[in-house]
Amino acid sequence: MACDKPMTLDYLPLGSLGPEVTENVEMVAAGANIYSVVTKNGDLYDLRNALEARKMEFDGEKVVSVSVGGEHVGAVTESGKLYMWSYGHNNYGQIGNNSTNTSQDPVKVLENVKFVELGIYTSAAVTQDGSLWMWGLNDSGQIGNGGTENQLTPVKILENVVSFSQTGEFCAAITKDGELWMWGANYGGQIGNGSYENQLEPLKILENVAFVSLGFDTSGAVTRDGKLYVWGNIKAVLPDGPGAKTVPECIVDKDVVSVSLGEYHIGVVKSDASLWMGGINVYGQVGIATVDVQGNLEKVMDDVMCVRLTRNYSTAVTLDGTLYGWGQSYNSTYTQCGRIYREPQKLLEDVSIP
Repeated sequence: MACDKPMTLDYLPLGSLGPEVTENVEMVAAGANIYSVVTKNGDLYDLRNALEARKMEFDGEKVVSVSVGGEHVGAVTESGKLYMWSYGHNNYGQIGNNSTNTSQDPVKVLENVKFVELGIYTSAAVTQDGSLWMWGLNDSGQIGNGGTENQLTPVKILENVVSFSQTGEFCAAITKDGELWMWGANYGGQIGNGSYENQLEPLKILENVAFVSLGFDTSGAVTRDGKLYVWGNIKAVLPDGPGAKTVPECIVDKDVVSVSLGEYHIGVVKSDASLWMGGINVYGQVGIATVDVQGNLEKVMDDVMCVRLTRNYSTAVTLDGTLYGWGQSYNSTYTQCGRIYREPQKLLEDVSIP
């Protein structure tokens, strides 16, 4: 998310960063005890363990996007160069430097990169020509190269990719013609290949797809004509739904714009900008003012632009640019640590979605 007005980071532990940084933030990415902050002029600062601030250098280039995995970071510069580094180990090759030696200094890994997306121990990048490249941990086939050995350098997996998502264990990519391809771990049937066997190479699952979201062991996709499909352990996110499915199941046949999956809940935005939610609700993450299980989709808000769910927390941005959150936050971002909100709470104004 980006802000039309200057975004401040009063809610983050800023270490030694001064107002010249905190009052001019363009984007923030977070991992395990790491924040990467990119300013509006393209400078990147890493914050480790809420104390140590470090300005990163990229041969004089400015940064246009950043992603943080578990303890590794990837940044794309204005010329499309992808630099990688890590504050932990590199045992799985997630930096992409053709070794398991770690580096806290940026290492150039690819060129002509459009965006980078990191998992806990996996890395992925899409280049300007739509090629998807992956590297790192591959114990469940999540790299998609046909094997299960860790990948120490980027390997090309797919072409014509316009959208990519990963959990660190399984992956999904949408191509420019709307094909949805998936691969990786499949313990809940979330790949959609008709089995519970891991998928070691990309497999086409659906066509005419506009949007995809990955949960813990559930997947969801919205087609260009507004249908919502879900598969995997559906009962975890929609207790009164169709149960476990190893192939996509249509549960809403029209008017869906986007979907987001948490570990045990689901959020759906419809074409009238209404937000519908369901699932396990122990921490109020469904937003229905109780902790009762919501077995089917129920309307929670109006005028919603998008919804994003994490494990036990939900966020939504409305059409007027207001950010709302509810459920249990695991850090101090905007809320007191561990406090539970059972209804949407207003968090921030003037938010826009890039």
